[in-house]
Amino acid sequence: MNEFGLRMSDHTNEVAVKWVGEDIKAIRPDWSADKCDEVMGEIGKQLNDRVIEVGNDVLYYLVTNWIEENEGQNDE
Repeated sequence: MNEFGLRMSDHTNEVAVKWVGEDIKAIRPDWSADKCDEVMGEIGKQLNDRVIEVGNDVLYYLVTNWIEENEGQNDE
């Protein structure tokens, strides 16, 4: 697990993010598991859309940095 308590995939050629009600429970430990699941059900679509948006920005940033750092090396 990483510093945020998230499990990291063994596959370095793919990235997947999964948020569940338990993640909300970490933010609001005073809420019941049912309430956390309910809230996730209501915000899940917005969360998914935002994660994709931010993820695309991060992907672009990392790829362009990689290109700059590896420019002039063999493309393999």
